[in-house]
Amino acid sequence: MSTFFAYHIEKLFGKFGGAEFFTDKKIKAVKGDECFVVLSIGTNPVVYKLDGKYRIVDLLPNKSGRQPEKVFQIILEPLARPSAPIVLDGDGFDRELFHNKFTSGAGLKEMNDANGSFHKYFDKLLNVDDDLHEMELLNDLNQIEKDDDPTEREESRKARIGQGKFRRNTIDTWDGNEKCAVTGIAIPALLNASHIIPWNEDISQRRSGSNGILLAVHIDRLFDRFLIGCAQKPSATFLEENVAWEKFTSS
Repeated sequence: MSTFFAYHIEKLFGKFGGAEFFTDKKIKAVKGDECFVVLSIGTNPVVYKLDGKYRIVDLLPNKSGRQPEKVFQIILEPLARPSAPIVLDGDGFDRELFHNKFTSGAGLKEMNDANGSFHKYFDKLLNVDDDLHEMELLNDLNQIEKDDDPTEREESRKARIGQGKFRRNTIDTWDGNEKCAVTGIAIPALLNASHIIPWNEDISQRRSGSNGILLAVHIDRLFDRFLIGCAQKPSATFLEENVAWEKFTSS
């Protein structure tokens, strides 16, 4: 999986909606890759803002009728998006280097070893305010409860829970392996980060990677119904820290 940088100039293309990005640059990205979207706001001076981190779910010829000068339409889903874009300034942000590396045009550029510091800096910014992310999650769950269709409520909960910081913590705990612990499937869009101790049973375990396991969506459904146990021994870190392993293996 590769990580890319998407640069959106508001004065040319209007507000960024979060669901799609347009580019006329040759695309090296593939489905499942990730990208950070940075906005260019105003002029003299330009203000750079980090809109969020996204997964690329599709890459299409641009037949949408929007931004017709752009050749490609990239469909996105958010992985980590704050309630408002984060201004890029202060310690850790090299404005001149950023300008030289990324701001020529409004394309999609791969973040490689030469500019890896920006990758870490952006990830750090998106994790700074954990309380904000938790508040947004709880608000989303409260909104989901208003849905009249119980099936839709259940599916919406599963789509919302298990993302963001908890997912990253789970991947880290499993030695950085972003693949299903049972089947070995390594397609991020097909993986759920599942809680071993359920979300509503122990607040202290809600974002703990040691309470998480990455499962393919069909395996996650079996696990959620207590129809499957463990098919792979976890990492040493997981065994040392996990408080729920016995529950998982006995299911």
